[in-house]
Amino acid sequence: TLPLWDRGQYTIPALQALEAASILHREHSFAQAQQALEEAWRGVITSQKELALFPVKLVIESERKFDNAESEFKKGRVSTSTFLATDAQIHETLDSIFDTQLKLLTRLSQLYLLVGEPLRF
Repeated sequence: TLPLWDRGQYTIPALQALEAASILHREHSFAQAQQALEEAWRGVITSQKELALFPVKLVIESERKFDNAESEFKKGRVSTSTFLATDAQIHETLDSIFDTQLKLLTRLSQLYLLVGEPLRF
């Protein structure tokens, strides 16, 4: 059609379609953000429950157990294999403690980033 006779009959539907697409995009983005926040929050709750299974006080208990096992080994009351098994068990416990703490901090950081809050240390 000639621009003289057009009078915007094609541009108005095109603008309406563009606006509808923009609204759909915003709604989709909002739904994605909401889902990401819910997943991050569930991750924080899960990490808190895991942290309850491996409290920090276990570090002190593990160190005490290792010191006892080491002194008994040096006195010759405990065999090498028993001492090494105890040592491995203590290290697994410590790894679990620090891994759960790291998971919680990672998930909290993700939540803060999703919310838009700066991380403060």
